[in-house]
Amino acid sequence: MNNLDELMVNIDSVWVPFEGQSPFEVQLSYIPRTEMTKLVESCQETKMSRSTRQMEKTLNSEKFLSKFVDRAIVSWKGLELQVLENFIPIRYEEGKEKEELKFSRENAIKLLKESQLFDDWVNEKISDIDTFRQ
Repeated sequence: MNNLDELMVNIDSVWVPFEGQSPFEVQLSYIPRTEMTKLVESCQETKMSRSTRQMEKTLNSEKFLSKFVDRAIVSWKGLELQVLENFIPIRYEEGKEKEELKFSRENAIKLLKESQLFDDWVNEKISDIDTFRQ
């Protein structure tokens, strides 16, 4: 067999446990490099630089984050409040530490935006092919 296109497969999303944050698991989708490049390019804006007086491309980070979440994060489960407080400062009533923050697109965007730990972990996992090997 001499054609890579014939060997490539589409990879469905997989559930990935967040090490050290049990019972938190995130359902992630594989994003091929070509698709990630297109995603980044679709979020670039061309603006005139005042200092250089040249047109420069900049990334619209809000737009990128929104599109990235739509493509990379399918769902999550087990994000208890006692786990969430390891990612961002939160407050909750005593006795509610086992309550789960439900997955929503908005919650995923906010968590990626506010938590360096979560952002780093998602990017590490989606760029590691071993994450998607079954």
